[in-house]
Formats: sequence, structure tokens, C-alpha cells
Amino acid sequence: MNDSLLIGSTALEASERAILATMLERANGDLPPTISKLLDNSPEAFRDVRHGAIAVAIRRLRFEGRAITPDLLLPALSSDKNGSALLLGSEALASPLPVDLAEIEAADVWQAYVERQTEATLNDGLSALRSQPSSAKVIVKGVIKSLARVATNRSNGPETPRNRVDGTKPDSEAELVAMYGPPISFKTEGGAIASINERFFAARFAQNENILFEPDERRFYRYNSQTGIWRAESDESIREAISASVCDYGRNEDLPIEGKISVARMNGILSALRGIAERRAVFHQHRDFVHVGNGVVRFPEDGPVILSGFQPGDYSRNRSPIEFQKDGDCPTFVNELLHVALSDDDRDLLQRWAGLAIAGVNPAQRIFILDGGPATGKSTFARIMQLLVGAENTAQLRTALLFERFELFRFIDKTLLLAPDVPGDFLNRPSAAALKSLVGGDPLTAEAKGSNAVFTLAGNFNVLITANARLRVRLDGDAGAWRRRITIIRFENPPAARRVPNFADTLVAKEGPGILRWAMAGLLKAREEIASTGDLALTPTQEGRVDDLLSESDSVRRFIRECTMRSPGNVTSHELVEAYFRFCSSNEWTPQPARIVERTLADAILETHGASRAQDIARNGRSVRGWRNITLTETHE
Repeated sequence: MNDSLLIGSTALEASERAILATMLERANGDLPPTISKLLDNSPEAFRDVRHGAIAVAIRRLRFEGRAITPDLLLPALSSDKNGSALLLGSEALASPLPVDLAEIEAADVWQAYVERQTEATLNDGLSALRSQPSSAKVIVKGVIKSLARVATNRSNGPETPRNRVDGTKPDSEAELVAMYGPPISFKTEGGAIASINERFFAARFAQNENILFEPDERRFYRYNSQTGIWRAESDESIREAISASVCDYGRNEDLPIEGKISVARMNGILSALRGIAERRAVFHQHRDFVHVGNGVVRFPEDGPVILSGFQPGDYSRNRSPIEFQKDGDCPTFVNELLHVALSDDDRDLLQRWAGLAIAGVNPAQRIFILDGGPATGKSTFARIMQLLVGAENTAQLRTALLFERFELFRFIDKTLLLAPDVPGDFLNRPSAAALKSLVGGDPLTAEAKGSNAVFTLAGNFNVLITANARLRVRLDGDAGAWRRRITIIRFENPPAARRVPNFADTLVAKEGPGILRWAMAGLLKAREEIASTGDLALTPTQEGRVDDLLSESDSVRRFIRECTMRSPGNVTSHELVEAYFRFCSSNEWTPQPARIVERTLADAILETHGASRAQDIARNGRSVRGWRNITLTETHE
């Protein structure tokens, strides 16, 4: 570094600290222009890396609309190893200047920043010239452009894709040249173009676009600043965007570069871009917000819920299309659907689950089942949740196909799995066991058709099933795991006399913000409850429904345990089947088909009583199948 830049470094450090102290004092209000400029260009605008880290933390809290105090800044600085947290708690930042004096000091700090940037740009350019003298014309143009950016204060912003080894983004085209080499190679100095530098153009594209590559999913994502969403894009789409970027570069530099654009070269740039823009598992980071149609609802620990703007660093792929309104109301939804169809306890539990569904998380690892008679509102509520979460964020759940090769790939990018109006055996299929992994937080692998790549996804889905019939679960000896996960909401009250076509769509169109606010209130309750107990609390009635479902699902074994005993005598298979049907009727259960009952009896009796089936039990002068030393209890004979 030029020695002149070291002169007065102690004074510069004092100026930076005084400006930071003023920022802290006025951070929740308007800042004068030069101080604002320093804040926007942090951390680079501050010579002391500790000062830059503190400024970045202030900027992020301002962006989120949160109050700014040293206590709230400390968590954001906890991972910084340069001592910024210690500096924040010291007396060094306890003496803010009057704002007009701080603005004068800020001008000196800004000038020092511009000088550092200018020197760095020139050094990068000189380094590139030494390594590639034949590309002098292109390098000099890049240096001139970079110097112009410094002069006009072009900021890269805090959340753009980054390419440097230390995790920060190149500030200039000259730095790109220093890192990746010149963009163009010429056959002779000033002669025809020999080739283009694929890595340079990949890095340039990453610098100018909000783009990332998710290696576990083998997909590119681009950020849409209008919606705040990272959307998956095909390789073909990105390749075409790269081609346009290279063409624009050639036109701006007055270079005949179009003739060097080919599918092979663009694929080479695309391949380099995968490595440069790689961000692994960014979409699986902890989410403490809800992405809605008009912003991001955040939950600060120190105050009320706030609605803030979109930011790329949230890495959000899912949002509700409904706008959040603090005064939103939904009287028809509450009074004509929920109050008519559900008990108070079920309404409360369903509200808590709805909050988790719009947040796109399932920390309680629950599977929700809405059962009851036809036309009681189950399907209407399920459709409302699909519209609230966003149709593009939901997928149909098909238990019969969960063990199929490509089925899980359909769930990538989704948060809610819906299964409307399912038959009674929906959970009684062998592959239904995969549901426990889909909600249990387990890492899952998926495969796409036409691809040999294996994709990974996390089993953190919300699951909503609606059924008119009584469901049965294939337990396979794992009743405990199903008991922890299944939750049943019963729509059993009489439906409203007035039928409204497309009632769900009409409700969301009229009361969408109010329904979203209702779900948000449920989320706040669920967050507090899960933080305290790790689960959603169920009433004894709600727990009893799950016990009944599991008992009915294992009704043959339950019958053997409760209605048979080991004693002198015998019993035939036919007598047991008849007694089993009476047992189910007395419990108001749907019995298993007779052929399944007969097939299950042998295993159930062997497990319970240790007795094997005989083939020569005497009845009415004939030998039939049955069991010796096993009899029905007196109440079931």
C-alpha cells in the first residue's frame, strides 16, 4: 500500500469510531448523506475491519426495521473473530459527535475509502498487464470502468453473490481480470480474437446477477427482487442469459465477439459458473420469518411482529401469495366455516397447525388428518390452506407411490403435501411408512426422470389429509411412532344449510389477508408452545382419537388380546372371525375383510398366547382349523 495512506491512520481510526458512535445513536432515524454512504458501502468503507463488521450489523437491523441497540447487535457479531463484539461493548464507542461534526469526519473517512479503492484497482490492473500484455487494451478499459464506479459510488450491496476466496464479491472488472485472467485472448496484439476466457465470463455473470447453484439439487436459482423469491431455472435458460451477457460485453467493448459464441463455449461458461456460484444447503437454513405477498413478516425477540422488505439473504423459495395486513379480518371464514364445523379445542389446534403451514416448517413432526362426514367443510379448509400457502408450494401426496423411484423428486421446493378425500386404506399401504420420514426431519434422496443425479431434501413437510371414511394405518409394529405423529381434527358438526359454489376460493378472494392474519396468530402460539414443550399440545379427546385409530388399525390383535385367553378347550377359525366382527361392531369400528382377519389370526395368537394353529379341531362331526387350549372370554362367546 502507498505509504501516504498510512499517514494519519490513528486519526482515521478515531474518526471511524466517532462516526460509528453517531450511527449507533441515530441508527433508528435518518442519517446524513455521507454517513449513509459509508453505511451502504460497509464493510469496505471502514479501514478497521471491526468497524466495518459493526456497520454491517447496524445496516442489517435497519433493513429489517428493528430497534438498534448494542445488545441486539452482539448476536450478529458473535461469529466475527476480529474483536468487533469486544469493541462494541467498550467505552471507545460511547462518545458520539454532533451530527454536523460527524458528517465532516465522514467526508474524510469516505475520501480515504476512495483512495484505497483506487489504489487496489490500479494494482489489479498492473498485475493483469504483467501477466497478459497482449490484452492491454481490454485491461485498460476495465480499469477505467472500475475507477468510474469508484468515483460514482456504485455499491454492490450487502447480499449479492460472492466469488472471492475470503467470501466477498469482487468489486471491479479489474479484480475479475486479476482473479481469472483477461476476458479475451488475441492472436496478435490488437489482432483477431483467438478465444474467450470462460471462467472470466462465468465470474462476470455471477457478479452482475443474483444467481446461485445448489449442488445437492443440481439446479441453478435466480433471485427475483419483485417477489423476493429464488426460482429454479433450467441450464438452457441460464445458458441463453450467459450468451446475451457475452454479446453485451462485446458490443460495449467494440469487439466482434459474436463469432466466438457457440453452444460448446457457453456450456464451458455454464460449467465454470456452477463452481463459482455454488451455495450448498442455503435453502435449509433456519427460517424465522414468513414470506408473504407484500414482504417478509419477521419475529424479533425484542418487540412485536414486523413486516419488512425482501432480501436475497433470506434464501426463500416459498411465499404465500396473500398480502399481510395488520387489520385483516375474516368473519365469514371464522363464523360460517370454523365455528360451524369444529369444537373450540379443534379450532385452536387447527389454527396452530395453519401457522406452521404458512411458515413452511413442521418442528412438531405432525401429520394432520381432517375426518368426518361429507360436506362438513374438510375439503373447503384444505383448499383454503392450499391457496394460503400457495399452489406452487404444494404437492399431492400419493402414499401408494412413495416407494417409487421418482416420486420424492416431486416434493423438492414444496412445503405442504395435500391428500384430499382419500380412501380408507390410504395409510394402510406398505409405502405409507415413508410418511414418517417426510415429517420426521430425516434426510431423503430423490431422483429425477432422465437424470442419473441423486438429489437430497429434508423431511420437514407439513402434511394434510382429508377423509370421509375411517382410515386404517399399517402399523408394522411401530404404533408408537405413528402415535407421536398423527393428529386428527374431526369435522362432525352439522354443515351450514347454505351451499356456496367454490366457497374456498371466494373466501380467500374476500378475506385472504384476514385468514393469513388468523394463521399468523396461530403461528405465534405454536412457536411459544414448541419452544416450551417441543410439540403441539393435544387434549385428552384429541389423543383419544389417535388411540382409537391405532386400535382400529390393529383391531385383530386388539381382539385377540382382549377377547381370548389360554385355557382348556379349543376354538375354530370361523368362531374367532364371527367374534371379531361382533367386537368391532361394539366398538363402532370398521372391521378388516374376513380373508385378512383369517390371515392375521395365526400370527396374532402365536404372538399373544404362543399357540400354533391346528388342522383337526372337531366341530359337528368334521375336522376344521382352529386352536387347542385357546378359548373366547365369556363376554365374547
